[in-house]
Amino acid sequence: MRSLLDVSIRTKMLVLLAGVVSLALVIDFGVSTTSDARRIKAAMAEHHAVLADVLGANSTLALNEIVLDKSGAEQVLSSLHLEPAVTFACTYDAKGKVFATYQAKGSPDYSAPPVRADGSSFNADGHLEVFKQITEEKKILGTVYLRVSMKRMNVQISYNTTVAVLVLIAALAVALLLGGRLQGMITQPIYQLVQVAETVSQKGDYSLRAIKQANDELGVLCDGFNAMLAQIQKRDAELEQHRFHLEKLVQERTRELEGKTRELGRSNTELEQFANIAAHDLQEPLRKVQSFGDLLAAKAGATLGEEERDYLKRMQAAANRMQVLVNDLLTFARVASQAKPFEGVDLNRIVREVLSDLETRVKTTGGRVEIGALPQLESDPLQIRQLLQNLIGKALKFHRPDVPPVLNVEARVARNGDGLTLEHSRSDQICEITVRDNGIGFEENTWIASFSLSNACTAAENMRGPAWAWPSAARSSNGMAAPSPPAALQGRGRP
Repeated sequence: MRSLLDVSIRTKMLVLLAGVVSLALVIDFGVSTTSDARRIKAAMAEHHAVLADVLGANSTLALNEIVLDKSGAEQVLSSLHLEPAVTFACTYDAKGKVFATYQAKGSPDYSAPPVRADGSSFNADGHLEVFKQITEEKKILGTVYLRVSMKRMNVQISYNTTVAVLVLIAALAVALLLGGRLQGMITQPIYQLVQVAETVSQKGDYSLRAIKQANDELGVLCDGFNAMLAQIQKRDAELEQHRFHLEKLVQERTRELEGKTRELGRSNTELEQFANIAAHDLQEPLRKVQSFGDLLAAKAGATLGEEERDYLKRMQAAANRMQVLVNDLLTFARVASQAKPFEGVDLNRIVREVLSDLETRVKTTGGRVEIGALPQLESDPLQIRQLLQNLIGKALKFHRPDVPPVLNVEARVARNGDGLTLEHSRSDQICEITVRDNGIGFEENTWIASFSLSNACTAAENMRGPAWAWPSAARSSNGMAAPSPPAALQGRGRP
């Protein structure tokens, strides 16, 4: 049944038509054959009953109790040689004894059965038996018995059956031929619809249309299919138009972005060059101011009054302050220009080196630096060292009066997005570095502004520190992460 479901509609219709026609013809064949066989049997029984009646009438004289002419009776029975189907016949007298017999040539010997009442019967051995009483003026003179072979009848039935089978086959062939021609009126529109659907599916050409061949249900289906294709074609055209428009917008925005990027890169390059040139150009006059100030203090310091010496000290302090600012400006400019690809960095070693550089400041302030477990990570060694040196150094410097600074440096590794998020990271793990101190701190709502250059300059005036330290720290961490909310500045790298 499953294999029949998978075949084409044409084959299904042919199979259905063949099945229906075959069933109808087989029923008709069975009914007609059975009826024909019954008719032939009835005709055969009737014919031989009449024959027996004729034989009985001809044997009346021979069976008269006065005459009892056996040879005459046998002569009457001998006329049966004209009936080849009769293989045996006999005549009984009034007492039921066999009076005369007839045996057809070539037929096997047969003994006459006991006499029975009038009638005909078909035996299982393929013979018809006919009994017919012989009467004269209502007086029973005897009985005629005929034994008739059914071979000729069976031949006739076989012939009729063969003819019926041939007619059935011919009718089935004609029905299939006509059905195959007529079913094309149904299957052809379906096949045409299927071909259009396959072509649309394979090539994506929604401009194709199925041809409507009639106004029946298949015509309605064809109209619906064509309407669906038209809607899809219209939607595809709109999508293609939108896609073209979006691509055009993307190209325009990309050109604008590339132009702005080039402009920004050129501007940044010029600014860095300017910063480097300005810083180096300031070095020379600044060194002269410092040198002449030192010479003036060495040669004429003893002859100057107290007010003049105060002026000289202020001038030297301002020159030294200017030297620190110029150096920090160069450091700030190098942070971006000297960025290198990430490599393996041992945070424990970096922190030890930073503390070694700041050993004098730690002893001077009486501070304490506590170091937690620090991992290995991938980062820029120069920038991570600059970041930690600025954070630790400023935490040691800007502490509360009369309170020794206490710093805690620790780190933790976590999965990106699991409490920590670092955008554009190439690894699914990140490292959070935390530097805590008990220093003067800053307001929570101004922590981001604290890392801007202008606010750093203001803070430097109030706290006597370099203006570039905090912006340098933020800028050095920019390639790795970003500063976090107050109470800690967190630089993140990849473990």
